[in-house]
Amino acid sequence: MLNPAQASVVTTEGHCLVAAGPGSGKTHVASMRAARLLKDYPTDRLCGDLHRRGRA
Repeated sequence: MLNPAQASVVTTEGHCLVAAGPGSGKTHVASMRAARLLKDYPTDRLCGDLHRRGRA
C-alpha cells in the first residue's frame, strides 16, 4: 500500500527524482512506477536508471 506522497510519485508524468531516508519505500515506489510506465507506454520509449549509494 502506498501512502499519498508515494502514490503521487508513481502517478507523476515526466521525470522524477526520489530522495528519502532508509526504509521509506524508495525501491517499492520505483518498481511501482516502472510497472505503471511499462503498462501505459511503448517499451521502446522508456529508459530507467536506479542509483544507490553504498554505506560509508
